[in-house]
Amino acid sequence: MDVTAAQREQILADFLNEWPQAALQEMTLERYIGVGDKSTLAYWMEFGDGRFLGSIKGGDASKFGIYERKAPAKGARGFISSDERYSWKNKYGATAQEAFETIKARILMTVEAVREGNLTFIQALDFEPALKWKLAFIYQDHNNPCVLPIYKLQALQALLPEHRALNHLQGYHELLKNRNGKPLIQYGLELWKESASEESQEQSLDDIIVTDEDRPVSAPEQPLNQILFGAPGTGKTWHSVNLALAILDPDFLAEHASDRGLLKARFDEWVAKGCIDFVTFHQSFSYEDFVEGIRAGVSEDSRGQLEYRIEDGIFKKACQRAQSTGAGAFQPQVLIVDEINRGNISRIFGELITLIEPSKRLGQSEALTVTLPYSKTRFGVPDNLYIIGTMNTADRSLAGLDIALRRRFTFTEMLPQPQLLDNVTIHEGDISVNVGSLLRTLNQRIDVLLDRDRCLGHAWFMPLCAEPTLDNLAFTFRNQVLPLLQEYFFEDWQRINWVLNGQHSDKSAPRFLVPSTEDSSLEKLFGKEVASELSDRRWQINASAFSRIESYQLILREAE
Repeated sequence: MDVTAAQREQILADFLNEWPQAALQEMTLERYIGVGDKSTLAYWMEFGDGRFLGSIKGGDASKFGIYERKAPAKGARGFISSDERYSWKNKYGATAQEAFETIKARILMTVEAVREGNLTFIQALDFEPALKWKLAFIYQDHNNPCVLPIYKLQALQALLPEHRALNHLQGYHELLKNRNGKPLIQYGLELWKESASEESQEQSLDDIIVTDEDRPVSAPEQPLNQILFGAPGTGKTWHSVNLALAILDPDFLAEHASDRGLLKARFDEWVAKGCIDFVTFHQSFSYEDFVEGIRAGVSEDSRGQLEYRIEDGIFKKACQRAQSTGAGAFQPQVLIVDEINRGNISRIFGELITLIEPSKRLGQSEALTVTLPYSKTRFGVPDNLYIIGTMNTADRSLAGLDIALRRRFTFTEMLPQPQLLDNVTIHEGDISVNVGSLLRTLNQRIDVLLDRDRCLGHAWFMPLCAEPTLDNLAFTFRNQVLPLLQEYFFEDWQRINWVLNGQHSDKSAPRFLVPSTEDSSLEKLFGKEVASELSDRRWQINASAFSRIESYQLILREAE
């Protein structure tokens, strides 16, 4: 159906006339969603005239948080609860009515936030991504728009290939820079046409559906062995959840890419099924823990004598589960190794370091097997076992990593992303501090004084997206930033002070670090002759500075 931009504008006006904010406040569960009821909000949004304001088709009805079923619930799903009539996501409540009240409250939060232009709140809100952004588009101030009628994150990323890691908020911000006064809906239609591949079948903005056959951004094939490396707080372990789902459940990941709560629940389901194992390497971790070893135990018979048994380690168990799927029933198995660089790789992997190579996996033309030293059984690594490692570069640089490991893994650097915080600003009186700029400035100074491996990750600051208060910023600096700087600089307080711009000529702003106020002078401590050869390097933390916004503003000022 060919619908003009002007007709879409009228559809929007008619909807707002029927569903003003007051109608949302009075909305009941039956008015929100129902099987075959074309008068509900959910039907209008997905299948009714609302589809001409940007599609949210695809996936299942759980995109609305709750749905009425035509038939009894199909088996148990870890993140879904059901009664005789409805099914809903557990995170919203224990009953259907309780879940609906939570969903309704978040709908109203979204509408209120977009009317205030607060997209940062909407981005951080734990609510259905496609639904909340479509609501934001509809209820925004259309004289000063901030949301486009494109709700699939992959479509936004396809339009901005140089920013593939962006979120909805950033995508809308970047794309609206080039609107040049065009009518919003018309501009949205043009963007969608621009994003469509010349080779793909032409598709309208009204019919964007993520399916196996036609995905806006296809999921790349995952390497069998990969390591995420970067400074602390850059989201390595956090991102390993997404990588595991990209291997085991790519469609679900694509559909719910911006709903972290739902992704983690799905991840936990796969863990419960035995398809994901998680282990952390440390200095005392060994081959016997990872592959197999002899363990002492008490016999199960009545004598209760001490005996020694060969026990399989986590890696061998994961390989066995991967092989047990059998021919024609390919089921990937994922092993996540956190802090992979903290273990002694040759001691942990032993002879198996060769077998994890893709070309040496079982089923490949160059497949290899070895005889394990304890059980004396032949062993190989199946080609459906995926190993995801994380590596903190503050502990050990990539250059110092075991060369055998480096040759067998692909590496993805996880950099600090201050741009995720560019829309977060702390206000106190007449002074404002942008958190993205704050993190960016701190890391630029650390990079010069140390290196990029020991920068500050954005994860420490992400809670500020939901609650951008001075108290929360102070908590982050006091408990995470300053201790990390002490570790990085081995308590070289002068250099830490440089990172915080404490040497600035403006002495009116409180400093985080100040010279020690102890009465004992160097002469009293060492005598005049020795004191003349020393410089007083004693510093102390100024606790009052953490609660003063001027202290953070000082970090952003150019050095003088």
